[in-house]
Amino acid sequence: MHGAASLTWLNGYFAGDERTRPAIRNFTEGIAPDCLFLKQAEHKGLEVANRYVVMKRRQFLVLPIPALLAGASPIVGRWRSVTTTKGGIGAVYDFRANGSVAYSSTALVESEFSVDGQVLTLGGQRVGIGWHPDGRLQFNFGQNVVEDYSRKGEVVDAANPLLGEWAGSRDMAGRKIPVSMQFRAGNRALMVLFLKTVVGRYQGGAGPWTMTLPSLPARQAVAGADGTLTITASGGDPHPFSRL
Repeated sequence: MHGAASLTWLNGYFAGDERTRPAIRNFTEGIAPDCLFLKQAEHKGLEVANRYVVMKRRQFLVLPIPALLAGASPIVGRWRSVTTTKGGIGAVYDFRANGSVAYSSTALVESEFSVDGQVLTLGGQRVGIGWHPDGRLQFNFGQNVVEDYSRKGEVVDAANPLLGEWAGSRDMAGRKIPVSMQFRAGNRALMVLFLKTVVGRYQGGAGPWTMTLPSLPARQAVAGADGTLTITASGGDPHPFSRL
């Protein structure tokens, strides 16, 4: 289900993790001996900043993380189901470089949006928007329904601060459901509600990959030539996924 029908199903209104960054076990793995890290941002666990400043033979280079991760699995990152049920239910897989994978049952709603002053029209519905001094985004749906969102990742367009991904939560049946809101060029929006998440393990190096998830059938992921991923649960049908 898409558009206004999905919005009605999702409590009658449309709204709603910094982008998951690649991780490495050994910061110096694959780096030549004459390279020196001059700056390394703070990291938590295996999560690291998305670029380093490197000095090699007295030359300063700014290298994105993928250039340093020659051994990183191509599956690392978030993937969303291309198709959904009639009720808008799909899935998101978050493959991490440490071999863990988070599988989430999600509601995925795509829509068009436009902005006129402090009013956001999303899927045909008008929502008030505002900004906190610290840069957080606020949606006001009326009837005391207000949701706050924090930017995930870098600013996409300084002239259009709404563009990019925003992370927040929504109260549904007494539970706080994590929500991702993405506003893209071309006036396209995507809302992802993470209804339930379990964490398991995957293996397979460069692929194909096998996954084990608590209380769920084993499943396999195969990379396609077009940059998609096909995931098949044991005894089930294959489903296409694209990067989120």
